[in-house]
Amino acid sequence: MARVDQLARPRYWRRRAVTDSRVVIEMELLQLSQIAHAVAGELALQPRQVASVLTMFGEGNTLPFVARYRKEATGGLDETQLRAIQDRSEYLRELGDRSAAIRKSIDDQGKLTPELITRLNAVTTKQELEDLYLP
Repeated sequence: MARVDQLARPRYWRRRAVTDSRVVIEMELLQLSQIAHAVAGELALQPRQVASVLTMFGEGNTLPFVARYRKEATGGLDETQLRAIQDRSEYLRELGDRSAAIRKSIDDQGKLTPELITRLNAVTTKQELEDLYLP
């Protein structure tokens, strides 16, 4: 049974059962860093601000708490900006998870080509991803 503090964390913060936990943590930090840079670029914010916000959300802090009591850590971001970061990062995480699942499914079928890999890497929306996966 999962502990309460594990349920509050986004999935990219949960530890997976792997023999070397350092590898898992490094992969999760890499994914967090990629998401932070993507969100920062889309919302015209500093990557360090976005990474700080995502870290606080990952630790279980709520949006109102971060907006009111952690302004120094976020660089003065308001609730609207924090919500945009939260929503967009969740979307990108889901897109990445779905992309990995589709890539694995196509690879299991033996139909994964270099061209398809390039197209999968270039996808920016869930709809584009699903369109690529259609038979």
